[in-house]
Amino acid sequence: MFSFSAPPRLFMSLLFFLHLSTVLTCDNTMQHDCECAPFVPGHNLVGEGFNLVTLQRTGAFLIDVYSFLSPNGTCILRRNPLQGNMLQKLPLSVVDWRAFRRCKVGISSSMHTSVSSLLQKQTEEDSKDWKTQCHLQALQVECEGQQLLHNTIFIIYIIICCLSVFSYRVSEKPPLSYEFSQVLKNLPSSYNISTRAQYRRIIETYGTHYIRQVYLGGRIRRVTATRTCLASLSGFSASAVYKADMTVKDNNHHFTLSLRQKQYLKSYWTGEFALNGTKSDQGYRKWLTTLKDHPDVVQYSLRPMYELATSQTKRQGMKAAIEKYLKDNAIKNSSKQPSCGGSDQDLDSSCCPKKARRGTLEVTVIRGWNLKGDYWHQTDGFVKLRHGSNRYTTRIIHLNNPVWNESHNFSMVDTLQSLHVELWDEDTWQNDLLFSRFVPLKQGTHHHTLTSPKGNVEIIIILTCDHKLAGDSCERYKPSPN
Repeated sequence: MFSFSAPPRLFMSLLFFLHLSTVLTCDNTMQHDCECAPFVPGHNLVGEGFNLVTLQRTGAFLIDVYSFLSPNGTCILRRNPLQGNMLQKLPLSVVDWRAFRRCKVGISSSMHTSVSSLLQKQTEEDSKDWKTQCHLQALQVECEGQQLLHNTIFIIYIIICCLSVFSYRVSEKPPLSYEFSQVLKNLPSSYNISTRAQYRRIIETYGTHYIRQVYLGGRIRRVTATRTCLASLSGFSASAVYKADMTVKDNNHHFTLSLRQKQYLKSYWTGEFALNGTKSDQGYRKWLTTLKDHPDVVQYSLRPMYELATSQTKRQGMKAAIEKYLKDNAIKNSSKQPSCGGSDQDLDSSCCPKKARRGTLEVTVIRGWNLKGDYWHQTDGFVKLRHGSNRYTTRIIHLNNPVWNESHNFSMVDTLQSLHVELWDEDTWQNDLLFSRFVPLKQGTHHHTLTSPKGNVEIIIILTCDHKLAGDSCERYKPSPN
């Protein structure tokens, strides 16, 4: 990781909001004041369901994050030092709220060859205890499974981190959202074949876990997807693309991002970023100042959903249902080498073509007619085929209108080289060349009639491009799921 200390000018506006130390003054107040006070920023970013299979928030809340009045009509208020010490209320389910300053500038990057590895890396960055969430029975292997995509690498750049302007967590026994509490109430007490569907519906709606603790703030992340086969055919290895993707210049706390604008490199990023107090960083500085009002989750901690069940039997049933759901959707690790599909002799370890303009050539010599090799006798005709060092000769037929119907597979060929076709007449002392032709190769099946004053020949040429190659000369990369 590259680390940079931020210039004073850059964060002057931000430090204006972060100048106070943590203030946790707690006031119990009357109901009217509680209703008038706004919630702390991001108060509803905790208690949401999380699906460990999709690695996404579900949008369904297990915890009540909107009730704030206690039974005696009071609430808990906090002074927010990032908003002028304004009194703001907390939901009843929230504890340990605090505002503090933890801001850093830096760059970290990583390269991944699978979607699951990419998602897992992002989840590890976002979750404090990602690995501990794979503790459910029999899931140690499956939780780290990877689905390989041999034609793509993903490069993650976390370019700027401004972490944790707020943090809080859910209480040990939080009030549940009304909808989720009703679902739990109507859930069958035991988990078995007849009740499995009801338990599965809860998981599909609410997820497998819930967000228990959050750190709020902002972060910029860029993901670059590189088509490795296309890069390889252009002369770049995956590691070379990874190294060339970003150029960092440290000059008075200034760095830029440069992105190769090539067809084999795609990224959702504007391409340049500066932190030297010029106009190019104004958008970034404006974004920084909005974090105190509109933060999002930059790091979170998860807990299993079954812990919220109201009875021991339902907890056990929900735990078993979650374990089965995770196991049914797990992607297992495999020590086997990936299968590229078809013949692998011309594919590299990443299942990419080793070279462009490669294909399998098959030639069929159909017939000849009006051969004029001998004036007094029938022509002893035969055809020679040559492509590179690969040669084939048909049998000799003692006719002026011979029919050969002979096929030859030239296997792998360079499509830039033409097929050389020669028509010969066998003689006792010396064979006579009747004609010679060079036929360019083109993908697909093509009939050719080769004519000359001394005879004519009909041939069929079939050129099949190598795996993941396309175009008339097999010069283009063709993406495929294999």
